[in-house]
Amino acid sequence: MIWIALVFLLFVVGVVLLGLELFVIPGFGVVGVLGIAGLVGSVVVAFWKLGAWEAGLTFALGAATCGGLLFALSKSRASKALVLTEVQSGIAVARPDLQPGTQGIAATPLRPSGIARFADKELDVVSEAVFVEPGTSVRVTRVQGATIFVAPQHDYQGG
Repeated sequence: MIWIALVFLLFVVGVVLLGLELFVIPGFGVVGVLGIAGLVGSVVVAFWKLGAWEAGLTFALGAATCGGLLFALSKSRASKALVLTEVQSGIAVARPDLQPGTQGIAATPLRPSGIARFADKELDVVSEAVFVEPGTSVRVTRVQGATIFVAPQHDYQGG
């Protein structure tokens, strides 16, 4: 009889701690881990002292309770803050206004990607060469979507 009480106590404590973690305490920390440990402990003690059938029943009750807690969380006010309700529109990255042949300077090492300075703008670029050292003069070879491809000035083959 004492083992049934211990299984019940571990189960209830685990559910209460998980409920606190989901609805009251922000984040996932010690309380959530202790709640999970309580639920797992109730299944282990049930299997060890009461038998496989009781352990299976305890596991099923634990799974159903956790599912119910997650369902309740999805319907609560707290979940409304976690879900984006407005439609986002627009372009994530504007297409650069550079044409092939535009000259710039590598501001960082291009291995093969890095940053190059064109007039007053610093932009992310991808080198057609393997490596380009900072301070090297580069020219735009092509623009594909939002990606700018460059080559060192001495390797540039374009017009």
